[in-house]
Amino acid sequence: KNIVLTQLEVKAEQTFSVLARAKKKGAVTILDASPTGKIPAEVLPTLDYLIANHIEALKLAQNLGLTETDPVDIAKKISGMA
Repeated sequence: KNIVLTQLEVKAEQTFSVLARAKKKGAVTILDASPTGKIPAEVLPTLDYLIANHIEALKLAQNLGLTETDPVDIAKKISGMA
């Protein structure tokens, strides 16, 4: 199985497009949320794995309108959105 590992070093739209196409083709998709940027909720279903440190998780939660501040709680909420 193919694996596609991305991060937010290039334009976010390009990264999200690659992830959507890779997921559609059956690849395992991974997004390292570094550097911190906005990840729209509609991108989450295209991810098999999301890698984020504490600060990135907090910013992602805020951008998604979540109130959780504990990384474990954030991860649980986000995984339920995918």
